[in-house]
Amino acid sequence: MINAHLNALEAVLLAQSAIATNTGHPNLRGGPREWFVRDFLEAHLPSMLEVGQGELISAHSVPSPGQKAYRGQVDIVLYRRDFPKLAYSRTDTGFLIEGAVATIECKSNLTKAELAKACEAQKEHKALAYVYMEISVPSTKGPLTAILPYPISYVVAFSGPAEIETVAKWMPEIMKEKNIAEKDMVDFVAILGKGFVIRLGGWPTMQVTNTPPDHRWAYTPVEAGCLAALFRHMLMWMPASMRLPKLDYHPGYAELTGPCYTL
Repeated sequence: MINAHLNALEAVLLAQSAIATNTGHPNLRGGPREWFVRDFLEAHLPSMLEVGQGELISAHSVPSPGQKAYRGQVDIVLYRRDFPKLAYSRTDTGFLIEGAVATIECKSNLTKAELAKACEAQKEHKALAYVYMEISVPSTKGPLTAILPYPISYVVAFSGPAEIETVAKWMPEIMKEKNIAEKDMVDFVAILGKGFVIRLGGWPTMQVTNTPPDHRWAYTPVEAGCLAALFRHMLMWMPASMRLPKLDYHPGYAELTGPCYTL
């Protein structure tokens, strides 16, 4: 049922994207992102998650950073509604890293340069002060344990290279060119209608047999099933990331400036 439903929705999203490409100006082609947010994320994720855009901040983030220290705007942030946030405008928000569950970059056409930008942004997010959580996932062979920094990062595209293998080959190249450790790269990349790429270890229940030790990326070419794979990945990791951080309360947020009065 899940696969049939999401495969049908994936076909609808791709058809809508094809309609958008007929427009006469690139600025009019924002529809695919809006459809992805409205028809998939908002319609299928629990109401306790907010779908927004803005920047991720920690207790150590500084106001008005210089141009070379700008914090990147995140295309889509999945955020816990029970956490506070900073409202900059009606559409832009400062999300505390502790309440961010996932980030998603949605692209009409995925290029290596765009993927590299997403990986660099994820490296910055994983450098923010945060609690690393050890997650245990049950399996037939016993618990599988992995440690992932949150938020989980996704890149979803409607078009891209002819073969999903090309995207998988980009990953180690980006790691070398941008000096990004494997653990700081994006966790899941999908091109709807073509396939998806995951970091080995980023999906502990997925077993890839006969894998050479130096291979760290797995890819699956598939015409239908990318959205279903994304949904299943979210089902596995998001409930784990919804646990409260260690109840020591981030010391940075507990600091007060100026005089404090009590009655």
